[in-house]
Amino acid sequence: PEQVDTPIKEYACKKFGEFNCLSMIAIFQAESGWDNEKWHYNDNGTLDYGLGQINSVNWKLPGCSLKEIVDEYKNIDCSYLIWDRADGIIENSKGSFEPWVAFQNSNYLSHL
Repeated sequence: PEQVDTPIKEYACKKFGEFNCLSMIAIFQAESGWDNEKWHYNDNGTLDYGLGQINSVNWKLPGCSLKEIVDEYKNIDCSYLIWDRADGIIENSKGSFEPWVAFQNSNYLSHL
């Protein structure tokens, strides 16, 4: 699709799969504007960082430390891990975008 217009979006779409590609692009656009240096402090004291706005509660997951996710490709890898685990079954490649606020509040729809 025309929305896959950068190497990082191409990488992300390969990672998340064709079926989830456009939703993922829209969600990350709503979350970070595809800016890997974007951060956000939450009211609960946690911090979100990068393309996928990885929340600091996830920084202990393998491949998701702050040191790793400052790399945009590793940020996508960590985002995929969070997505894959979100349906309650790890490594089934079905996942859920429920962890992302832009999905929960439907803000991503304006980016489709």
